[in-house]
Parts: sequence; structure tokens; C-alpha cells
Amino acid sequence: MSNLDFLFELSKGDYVVCNTKDLPVIQTEIFNNKKDSNGLINFRIIDYVTFKENVLGKVDNECLIELIKNNYNVYYARELIVNYYLYRFLNINDKRYEETKGIIDKYYKVDNVVQSILFSSKIYFINPNLSDNIINLLLRIHNSIIIKNINVKNLTKAYVTECKTTEEEVENLTNILVKCLKENPDEVYNVYLPSDEYFPYINRNFSLYNLNYVTDNFSSLYDLDYVKDLINYLDLYNKFNGRLINNYLDKVNPSDSLLKLIEVINKFIKYEEKDYPYFRELFILELKKTKVIKKVSANINVYLHGLPNVTEKNYFILGFNQNVIAKGFTDDDFFDDNIKEKFSLPITKNKNEYIKDDFIKRILTMKSLYISYQTDNHLIPSFILDDLKEKIDVEVLNGDFVNDTSTKYARYQTGKYLDEYEVYQKVNPNLSNIYEKIYLDEYQSYNNNFNGRFKINNPLILSYTQMDSYSSCKYQYYLKYILKVREYVDPKFTNLGNYFHYMLRNYVGCYIDDEDELKEDTDDFLESEGVEPTKQNLYYYARYQTYVKKALEYINMFQERSTFNDYKTEMEITKEIGSDSITGRIDKMLIQKKEKDNNQKIVVIDYKTGNTVIDLPLIEYGFSLQIPIYFYLLSDTKDTEIIGGYIQKVIPSKIYEYKPNKDYEDNYYDEYRYNGLTVDVEKNISIIDSMYEDEEPVIAGLKIKANGDFSKTFMDRTLTSEEIKMITELVDLKIKQALADIHQGSFEINPKIIDNKTTCSYCKYFSICNKKYSNYVYLKKDKDLSFLRGDKNDTK
Repeated sequence: MSNLDFLFELSKGDYVVCNTKDLPVIQTEIFNNKKDSNGLINFRIIDYVTFKENVLGKVDNECLIELIKNNYNVYYARELIVNYYLYRFLNINDKRYEETKGIIDKYYKVDNVVQSILFSSKIYFINPNLSDNIINLLLRIHNSIIIKNINVKNLTKAYVTECKTTEEEVENLTNILVKCLKENPDEVYNVYLPSDEYFPYINRNFSLYNLNYVTDNFSSLYDLDYVKDLINYLDLYNKFNGRLINNYLDKVNPSDSLLKLIEVINKFIKYEEKDYPYFRELFILELKKTKVIKKVSANINVYLHGLPNVTEKNYFILGFNQNVIAKGFTDDDFFDDNIKEKFSLPITKNKNEYIKDDFIKRILTMKSLYISYQTDNHLIPSFILDDLKEKIDVEVLNGDFVNDTSTKYARYQTGKYLDEYEVYQKVNPNLSNIYEKIYLDEYQSYNNNFNGRFKINNPLILSYTQMDSYSSCKYQYYLKYILKVREYVDPKFTNLGNYFHYMLRNYVGCYIDDEDELKEDTDDFLESEGVEPTKQNLYYYARYQTYVKKALEYINMFQERSTFNDYKTEMEITKEIGSDSITGRIDKMLIQKKEKDNNQKIVVIDYKTGNTVIDLPLIEYGFSLQIPIYFYLLSDTKDTEIIGGYIQKVIPSKIYEYKPNKDYEDNYYDEYRYNGLTVDVEKNISIIDSMYEDEEPVIAGLKIKANGDFSKTFMDRTLTSEEIKMITELVDLKIKQALADIHQGSFEINPKIIDNKTTCSYCKYFSICNKKYSNYVYLKKDKDLSFLRGDKNDTK
């Protein structure tokens, strides 16, 4: 490290504040050169995290627990506290603090906090993060802060390779590593991956080349098995008790990680046992934040959690593409850019500039550097390469492959190149380098065809789920519904969906005033489903009751805003098709009946704990049929007009992922809105939501332009009565087609790839399927819905 002469001018009471990665280097320099006559240092040197905690105070756990008791999510509560100092000092008008201000004030006294740093004469900030709001605030209130930008520079040259795909990048990396390790077998090499998608290729290639590697050499305490077992142990008793913890820890072998665990436990041991359900998430969060070192040695370290704090190392950085390296921030800070500009705080643009500059500084500390980037799918290299070229020598390498080191790898490469030829008619120039007749013979002799074709004579009862399975892959349907091969499904998620349907069926149309009644119904559900009444399950279902109340609050409010005068829940409808049938259970149906005649208008609603997307273009291929199947089942109902079909989320996403500029409750509102299809919107919208012009609409995506028209985005989600009829006819065709194929025993392996996304991603039978590239059926979404609305280019 250079430019450290200022250290010799420091005196007693001064501070030196630096990043964690620079701290060891500066400390070494100081201990070697800056001591008084007694061999002691007479000023303080600390990292930024410790300094801010000393100046502003830590995120107080007692304050967090009180917010959690007031039904604030632990992550959201932390955000409130972390930004509270800024909010108070700058007098920012923010509604998010209206209810919490009284609670946080009990634990934070702003005037005392500001005074705590005024006793030091000088504070040296080494390489400060000038995009940090609090650091900028400290610069404003303290005149004695001196900024020192100090660079470590070891790198003189970088090697860059252009690759087409992720797979090619990893092949390039593998071959360079093989060369390097042949020349210097005792060297250690570090590999940075920008995403998880690289791991399958790393595992495969490194094992084929017999390259020994370890992943990130640190993990959180919470990742350790014995720590997770401790959480389960405490959940069993539902309390945080010193005797219980000691009994458990007595059985754990002493280690550095155990000492860190005890440090974390000591932070919470002062709280009462009865508070455990409230600070449990906080305890887990602290465990996740606390890092432990994996003491594993290997020639290759693979990192996925950012560049490590190392210097003078051999380094490989993959995925060096624009918007990947270095990945920029979006405008998702606690305070938005408008507020930050008003108070002269760094905006998103400043943050991104700092990220880029800091990334380049860290790159320059390396001993040797190999970079690769991708070009397929219109990807371009990161602009940071241009900045690097101004500072160091950058040499472009060709992605030449070494295949003479592993017969096993050559066999794999041969199969891959032949697959490419079969699927894409692409001839890879490397094929001639590794081709041997024995590999080709083995490849041609492999046959994955499923030959178990036989007729199904028994009557079939299809459901939406079965239709979706058959459309995704006929072989998957065969395994699941014909052979009845059991797939593993975590009962926790199944029970959660069943619980919400059970509770909503009991309470829709009324508000919950009696907490005991809600608890009794929950206990009845647990008993009927055979859910063990463990402390952990009881704790979770107590929390779920809060979400049930919240869901009902919005469901009933939305219902009151409509002009429907009746509703039905859990309606099961079956329609016969020859000797077969199709069935569906509608979670809720809203009905408008007219007194003069028997005509009625209806909306169907399906409750979901997860994804709420209705993907209209996929109906053409037999996917996303849940709401369309409801339309189909109701299409023959006399004197009934369908005016909408929606999916409604009934358990919110992680609410701490809030949208800036929205109140806490407004984020819940967005979660519960109707998501789906509106029919003949002009005449029916006021039936569904009589207040849509004056209030935030209950239908997701509904926006009204200044001229009074509906936005195009919303109109793309609307249908005419004629289009509903066409959809029901298409559904009828798809169902009859599926029934005929199943009866004929059509169960070939035919997974789909739709706009580059495969239906195999979440298939539970992936490990027992012998699919080849040639089995995939490639589909493309017709976003213009020409199958429904005609071709826009058709002038006839």
C-alpha cells in the first residue's frame, strides 16, 4: 500500500477509519513504522462498520423486538431503524415513521449520538464509500474529516477471452487452469462466478479434468447443521433458556464456529423466555450475518458471493458482461432519488459510479487476471474493460481447447458436439481434434425412446393440474398418473395452501372479531390434516392467523366495493365428455342476480399462495388453463354471463421487499389485488369495482389515462364475450385432444421449451428421465394472440 505518510502526522485522539479489506494492510504498516517511545499507537484505527456503530449506535435488538411485537416484519423493522438517524437529522417527511416514531424514540436519543464524535480532533476516512448516506451525513456534520484515497496496485496485465455461451466460458476456464496447474502445481487460483448457472458446468468440467476445488471459503453460522439443529431444539420448547442451550452445546465439539455461536447467543440471553417467538427471526438473522471460515485447502477456490478481500492472487472472472460486472443498483433505496437530491445525498447514479470505481480498484490488487465474457443473445462485454485498458495492459486470447489430458473429457465432448449437430446442424471445429470411432459408436448405440405404449380403456377424470402435466410432458403425466410414481412434495407447503383455503371458506363475507374462534378453527384444521402440534408448527400457524386476518380484510373490502349481491365458495363442477369427464373446484364465485329475470353475471376467483400470472399466449398450447377451464365448465350454465376470471394471492410475499414511495399498507393492497382477465370491460368494470375511478382499483394493472381511456397494458388483459367463447372452444379442443391421446397411450418424452425456458425446471421426475435434446418441443409465445384475435397484418 502507498501514500501512507500521513500516518506519521497522527496524534492522540485521532481516528483512522478504513474498509475491512484495507484494515490488515494499514495495521501492518502502522505497527512497523508508527509507534511511540513505549512501542504503542496513540490513535484509534477501526473499520467503517465499527465506526458507524460507535457513532450512531447499533440496531438495538430491544427496539427490534418491540417492533416485531407490533406486527412489523423483522427485515422491514431493521430498515426503519437503520435509516432513522438520517430521517430525524434531515427532518424528512416520511409516513412510514408515523406509527413507529414513538417506539424508536425510546431507544435512540439523536442529540447524544451527534455529540459522541465531536471529541476527536481529526478523522481520516480511507477509501470511503461515498455512496453511503450515513457517511455523507457525517461529512456534513463534522469539519475535521479528511478523505484519503489509497490504492494498492499489483496487476500489470490481464488476459481476456470472448466466448459465446456459459458452457464455452467454463471450458475456456478449465483449459487455462489445466495449463497453469501443469506449469505451477503449487499455486492457488481463484474463480469468481456471477451466478449459480455456472455451477453445473464447473462441477462437470472440473470432475472430468480431476481438478480439486472448494466453493466460497466462508459461510454463515446458520448454514452449519448443528446450528440449525439448535434452532429446532429451541423451537421444540418454544423458549430461549440458558440451561437448555448449555445442555445442547455440551454435546458439540469445541471449534472456532462454536465460540462465534456463543457470542451470538450471549446477545440474546438477557431477554425473557416468553419473548422467544418475537426475537426468533432476529436471532436467525444474526446467525446468518455471522461468518465462519471453512478450513479446507485446494488449488482452486470458487467464489459466488463477490470478490474476496485478497491481494496478490491469481484470479479468473467469468461473465464479464455489461449489467453483470459490476452489477449496478436500481432505485430501490429506502429513500428515493427525489428525497436524496433534495438533501444533497448521493443518488442511484452516484452509487453505480462508486461500485464501478471500487471494483476496478480491487481488480488492480491481483497478481494475474483472466477475464471472459459472453456474446450470445446480444450480450456485450462490460464497459469496465475500457477503463481497465487505460490502467493496465490487456491481451485478447483465443478460446483454444486442450483435450489431450482426459479421455473421459474427450468422450463427453464428442457426445456434446454430436448433439449440437443433431439438434442445430452445427458443426463444431473442435470435433475433428477429439474424434475417435469408438466414441461415435457408443453415442449411436444409445437409445432413450420410451416404448411402453398401451391403450387406457378406463374412463378418465381430468383436472386442470393433470392437463397442465400432460401439456408439459406426456411422459411426466405417465409417471405421475398412470404408474403413480410418488413425487416428493414438502407437506409444509401443501398444508399451508390447504390451511388458507379452509379458513377463507369459513370466513369470507364476515370479519374476524373473536381471536379465540380463529384459533379454534386453526386447531381443528391441524387435527384434520394430521399436522403434529409441535412448538414449531404452533408458532408458525399462530403467525399464519395474522395473514388470514389480513387476507380477509382485503378480500371482504374488495367484495364490498363491487355490486355483486351473492357469492359461492368451493364450488365443484364436473362436465362429462363421452365416457370421460373434466372437473374443477372454484374457490369463489361472485354473482350479480337480477330480480326481474334469472340472468346473472359472475366472476370466478381462484386463491393462490404463490404465482398469480395468467399467461394468455400459452392457452394455445394447453398451458395456463386454470381460469379458462372454469370458463369452460360454466359455459353451459343457463342465463349466466361470465364477466371476469382472476387469481388472488392470499399470503403476501416477503413484505420487506416493499416498493419505495408506497405506504406499508399499500404494499399489502398490491399483493391482494385481482390478477387476471376482465370481460367486456366498458359495461362490466363498475360491477366488479364500483369505486375504480375514485380509489386505487382492486384489479391489478388497471390504470386510467388523462383522457379517461384505459391504459393499453390493462386492455391487453381484457377480453370480449366473443373471445371468451373462442377460448372455451379452444379449451374443449385441447381437453378432447388430450383425452384421445391418453386413451391411445401417447406418453412419449416431449418436454417443452417456451421462449428459451424449459418445463423440465421444476419436474420432480428429472432424475429418472432419459431425455435427449431431440426430445424437446420448441414453442414460441404468440404475444399478439393471433390465434384468438387474428393476424394484425391480415388486411382481408
